[in-house]
Amino acid sequence: MTAPILGLYIGTESVDCVQIGGTPQRPRVLNSQHVSLPKGGWKSQVLGEEPSPSPLKSKSTLPGEDDLGLIIQSLVRKITSVTLPKVYVSIASEAVVSRYFQMPVLPPHERQAAISFEAKKYIPFKLEELFIDYQEVIRKTDSSVMRVMFMGIKKIVVEQIMMILRSASVIPLCLEPSPVSFMRLARMTNQFPQEKVIALLWVEHDSASINIAKNDLLYLSRNVNVANPEEAEDATQQQLFESLTQETRVSLDYYRRRFLAEPEPVKVIIYSTQPMDSKKVNELKTALDLPIEVLDPVTGMAGTGAKQAVPGIVVAVGCALRGLEKTRVQPINLLPSAMRRESMGLLKPVLIECIIVFILLMGCAIPAALNIQDWEQKVQSARQKQMYPSGLRPQKTLVELQSYKDNQQKEIRFFHDMTERRGQDALLLAELAKLLPSEAWFRTLTLEDSISTAKEGPFGSLKQDRSLQVSGGSYAADRSKELERVNGYLEALRSSKLINTLLPDCHLEGVQRGRFKEEEATEFKLSGGTKKVS
Repeated sequence: MTAPILGLYIGTESVDCVQIGGTPQRPRVLNSQHVSLPKGGWKSQVLGEEPSPSPLKSKSTLPGEDDLGLIIQSLVRKITSVTLPKVYVSIASEAVVSRYFQMPVLPPHERQAAISFEAKKYIPFKLEELFIDYQEVIRKTDSSVMRVMFMGIKKIVVEQIMMILRSASVIPLCLEPSPVSFMRLARMTNQFPQEKVIALLWVEHDSASINIAKNDLLYLSRNVNVANPEEAEDATQQQLFESLTQETRVSLDYYRRRFLAEPEPVKVIIYSTQPMDSKKVNELKTALDLPIEVLDPVTGMAGTGAKQAVPGIVVAVGCALRGLEKTRVQPINLLPSAMRRESMGLLKPVLIECIIVFILLMGCAIPAALNIQDWEQKVQSARQKQMYPSGLRPQKTLVELQSYKDNQQKEIRFFHDMTERRGQDALLLAELAKLLPSEAWFRTLTLEDSISTAKEGPFGSLKQDRSLQVSGGSYAADRSKELERVNGYLEALRSSKLINTLLPDCHLEGVQRGRFKEEEATEFKLSGGTKKVS
């Protein structure tokens, strides 16, 4: 039996929170809370999009119905009295980009870079804009192929979610896409057969998601939305069902053509937060030519919360089950890497404490059982054979040892300063070239370094003087523009933080007319240094 676990689902149409307990074999839904969101509220607060006006605004009895942070805080407080509760968080699939691809098996230390490089072919965003995570699977029956489930979410969306969760006074343990939570629920309630490919359909009021998966590997995930959700309820449901049927057929056909070596889908599991009669289920079965099963979200679960569960909490339950599930691989987590913390439960800390106590006891008992005299002889023999640095012997006093240490540190600082200054010269030359305007050029560029040490010895502090001499030209068929370009270059040098640090005295030596390829041009000379250059 584990401590109660909280699961939170931030969906497009509702926010759901559940508390579960029990064991992986017998989970218990202890409590659940659900609230519908205003139309467009999810997109405006999570994705930052402007909500479209709608007369069908969902009603909520919660305070601050337009504020997701207050909604979440109110839901969580109805379930737990903990001041800063830790929760497993699932987010609607619309916020996440998901891709599946295959690669040759690589050594573990090379996989992260190779997978990120391969993902660039399939992701419509720059990876620098995303928080990413992936899960690779190598099967014993096909050990040369690495199957990768790659997921990403925009950093700006995660920042928005984190701000919402902070205002709700909750600590996220994970951030996973809703299809992953949905798959886990079906898997842990034994409705998702092992080693079989299944199409899982999640249907809400005016949106749905299609997911084709095997075990915990998601091959394909796509969203279906109603074009005009403001229409009447029956029209919206009919339009959604027709789109779902068509898109599911297209998705299954794409899967069969794209992944020829993967197993054939064996059935469809569907779950809807809205009532779905048997006629629609039969129509879907006929259109897809596959068996259809309706998911039972609380099958095999005990507890009063399971009996009182509302239809919308399926994803929240699946996310909370993450705290009970035991897997060989780390599940997908789209939190920033610094925040990726998983609940350890109660068993692991106890085992760790037992191991530490055992090591301490053994560490105390072993020396007492050994022959101390034999160890003293071995230590003396080792000391006699030990090599010491020049000028250092065991007979040195503490003052002499401290002096030796200080000298060693001076040497280290000296060589560090030397190498750092060489790198500064390269940066300085690159900055001079980068700031040079177009249609201007260098004739000569001379950078001189004068390095000396302080009087306290060969490894004292370094003193360096730099001097710079630059000659060049500018051509624009207009003398005033040429002069303007030269003066602009000088101003750019003086405005550069790097130039000001390394060459604080930078000034114009002179300007004159010259010739460049039979054309009159403006020639200039610049100089600079750490002190006035004569």
